[in-house]
Amino acid sequence: MKDYAAVSEILSRYQEVACCPHVLTETSNLISQTNECEARLLKAGLKSLTEKMCELQMTAMEAMQRSEYLLLGLTDAVILTLQSSPTPLLTVDVGLTVAAQKAGLQVVNYNWLRDHA
Repeated sequence: MKDYAAVSEILSRYQEVACCPHVLTETSNLISQTNECEARLLKAGLKSLTEKMCELQMTAMEAMQRSEYLLLGLTDAVILTLQSSPTPLLTVDVGLTVAAQKAGLQVVNYNWLRDHA
């Protein structure tokens, strides 16, 4: 729950926050792996955050055209394809962080923020 509050605070710094169904699906599935009480709270929080987001769409086939798809998978390929604004990408995934940096995208790894706060 501490991470939820910290991420919410980070997101509040930006006028617009974008997400895609691929990320929301993975997040919801990860939340479901926690205990039932915590999962209900986190899913309510995810819903609240999502209501404030701009939801971006992309077909799987379009994302699968990226070379990173074979290494990182579908969701990360979608993220790399959609990420084009000057607003940084926020992730905990080291592989995605490195791929975004190689692609010249702004990226912030949340683990670094959390560990150096």
